[in-house]
Amino acid sequence: MALLLDMFDPEVVVVVEPGTGLLPHCLADLRTAVAEHSLVCDDPEQAVVASSFTGSVLSTAGAAVALGALYADPLAPWPRIDAPADSPDSSPGPRVNSGSCIVDRA
Repeated sequence: MALLLDMFDPEVVVVVEPGTGLLPHCLADLRTAVAEHSLVCDDPEQAVVASSFTGSVLSTAGAAVALGALYADPLAPWPRIDAPADSPDSSPGPRVNSGSCIVDRA
């Protein structure tokens, strides 16, 4: 973790590993290792924090990637991702998009 902090120099590293939320000494050990090995992190207590979503590691990681792209350039268009040709959703036919949906708000 110290190497990640040294390479990218983020303000905060959020640790999603479940042990950090369930066993407080795990987070303390991570912070101690960062304090001993990092060249740029002055305050591991502030820079290394535990996530409140420790039970959902994969979904948090996926959302972090998507939000990272959004925060990097909030006005950029999102790329379109088509289904692979051999997937069941790739059959020809009408596709539903936001322009074809009618919402009755009455």
